[in-house]
Amino acid sequence: MKIYEYRGVLVRVPETTKFIGVGADGAIKAFTKMPDTNFDGSLDDSHASPLTVLNANKSLIDISVLKVFAPLVLTETVAPGSKPFKIGDKYIIQSSVDEEVCLNSEVHIVVNCYTPGTAPWTQVIHVHVNGLSIDNQLLSSVVEILHELHAV
Repeated sequence: MKIYEYRGVLVRVPETTKFIGVGADGAIKAFTKMPDTNFDGSLDDSHASPLTVLNANKSLIDISVLKVFAPLVLTETVAPGSKPFKIGDKYIIQSSVDEEVCLNSEVHIVVNCYTPGTAPWTQVIHVHVNGLSIDNQLLSSVVEILHELHAV
């Protein structure tokens, strides 16, 4: 048996191990040859060897410090007469949302605007959250315009 460090976790594997990875069941596996990839993108672990995790406590992490990969989507209405946003524009998030969640997630905002006598518009913008202002407003800047719709 040999001991390796795999992403901060010590694992004991058979001498014949050539690869270490996460199998289809989500567990760390040892492989004697390069495993095939299943249709869902997971590694085929039908020929995986057993391994032992020696310091499993190192794999434990509080999820609040991890980045969430599903975007947080907010829907807001801006003041009548507002112009559509451009990349680089500052945006104050009006929704009641936890600052920590916004800082650790990708944030998309569906922005609606209607000015009487003009055509309404809607944008889906991707923003980077900068933090709280001195008066407790959540500040962000527009990183990308994901979708734009102007009524005719």
